[in-house]
Amino acid sequence: YELLLLFTFMCFNFILGFLFGMMVSLLAFTARYMETPVIKTALSGRDYQGKAVRSWQAKTILMRYGGQILTLRLQGFIFFATAERLRVTVMSMLKRRKMKDRAVSFLVLDFHMVENIDATAVKKIKKILRFCEDDGVTVILTSLSDSMEHALHHEECTPHHFSNVKFMDDVDVGV
Repeated sequence: YELLLLFTFMCFNFILGFLFGMMVSLLAFTARYMETPVIKTALSGRDYQGKAVRSWQAKTILMRYGGQILTLRLQGFIFFATAERLRVTVMSMLKRRKMKDRAVSFLVLDFHMVENIDATAVKKIKKILRFCEDDGVTVILTSLSDSMEHALHHEECTPHHFSNVKFMDDVDVGV
């Protein structure tokens, strides 16, 4: 139906047809990405300890305190429609674990499978960082592309502005 309507608009007025096509494309993009969950997996430090080679002492520490680490692997394109869902989900996960006496001390956000983020996503990530700072949770951002890192630094999401933020190149090192 959309193509038939688009063709009809294009026959009568090219600009109107072009604008209608752009709106349909934007709505289709938003609908498709709204279906995709932003958080691919959520793992504790006991479930996932990374692939890095560690000494037996480090492995013992990870096994003992691994429940205080929450690693979230993010995916897709994080934009205005999915960024708020990410913020709400992360905050509710942290609150739920705190209520069950399994408080998180380290939140690892892995951006390895994230295509890109928009300005709204950066603001929502900033709100997550502020919430975590107030709650005493250290946030480790891993596998950021150059454009994502630039956007976060431009929006003042750096260790200079948040005492609880660390940047790591790889999630295995971040854990």
